[in-house]
Amino acid sequence: MAESAQKEKMKSTGIMGLKPPTGLKNLSMEEYKKFMQRFEIYRLASGAKNETSEVQTALLLHCMGEEAQDIHATFDFEENEAYNYEKVIKKFNEYFIPRKNESVNSHLFFTRNQKENETFDSFFTDIKKLSVECEFGNLSDRMLRDKIVTGIIDKRLKDRLLRESDLTLSKAIQICKAAELAEEQVKKIANEPGMSNAVQSIKKKNVNQDKNKKRDGQKEKKFDCSRCGFQHSERKCPAYGKKCKKCGKMNHFARKCRARDAVKAVQERRHAIIRRTTAERGLNIFNC
Repeated sequence: MAESAQKEKMKSTGIMGLKPPTGLKNLSMEEYKKFMQRFEIYRLASGAKNETSEVQTALLLHCMGEEAQDIHATFDFEENEAYNYEKVIKKFNEYFIPRKNESVNSHLFFTRNQKENETFDSFFTDIKKLSVECEFGNLSDRMLRDKIVTGIIDKRLKDRLLRESDLTLSKAIQICKAAELAEEQVKKIANEPGMSNAVQSIKKKNVNQDKNKKRDGQKEKKFDCSRCGFQHSERKCPAYGKKCKKCGKMNHFARKCRARDAVKAVQERRHAIIRRTTAERGLNIFNC
């Protein structure tokens, strides 16, 4: 009987000996929200939720600390409401939580982007908190999905999400987490002993292949050279540094020597001048 009574007592009072949450560290809105989350967990687990409203209020004020008790003393209550738990919570919420500014909250949500080296989980948790303040209602999932697409830092991952025609919030989360996990595994493999040399060897091989392709491409670009008479690529003329056997000048072969053509041209100009002069003299004599 005694054991049965003890069980009934634990059922009604919750976990025995549960440590209450620490009081408010400061009087900021964020600290108040965190405290209320901890207190609500304690209220349920300890069984305090089953107590009277006055006992729950007294427990709340005791856990919050002296500064909160002083604030409670400044609240205006109707008669017999000073220890009404719901009324007291409402007063504290009005005191610590200012009225929401939808424009500011929306601005914070839409301008929040993933930071350098920030995990996806951290980024998503933050935008989810911001979306609660925005009160998107039925559009919440769609807004979160779109914010993931526009806010993630990985451009390749962003492009992949944009290519998904039926992208949902859960699918976007799954793709981002899988991509992040794959990237971590690649880094882990690259850092394993012996892998660094292998990676460097592959990189070196790829660089050499690129050089060979570039060299082969340059070899294909040949032209008819006016100095040697052969076809070759740029800066590969065999006549460079050689002396012509006809004119004695450098950097061309005799087969492409222009000295003979130059002499011939001079001679032709000379003969033309002589013919013209002779013709003029003959014309003058005839006129006399």
